[in-house]
Amino acid sequence: MNDRPFRYVGDPDFHDGYVRAVVQVGNSVLVTIEGGSGKRYKVSFENVTLVESRTPEDMKLYALAEKDTAVDTLHQYEFVNWHHDEPDEPASKSFLRIIAQKFSITPE
Repeated sequence: MNDRPFRYVGDPDFHDGYVRAVVQVGNSVLVTIEGGSGKRYKVSFENVTLVESRTPEDMKLYALAEKDTAVDTLHQYEFVNWHHDEPDEPASKSFLRIIAQKFSITPE
């Protein structure tokens, strides 16, 4: 999409966590994350313009990353798959990318 750098955002507990659910309603997306500690989080994305995914439920996370886009008001969010660098691993095919204006995290 662009060559701007990603930065990690969200709770450090996302590392070694799992995507448990992804629900899109209109231009909002709600992602439920089970952190490495077992604690759950709701990650809400507002004013979503794009969602790209492939079997994101139960994907093991390395992190949630964000980068700016060419449009100043939008950001690209990438749920980084723990297995992203293991092409022979079936789990490496899962991904979730969201372009949205903003996000927020609420612990459950």
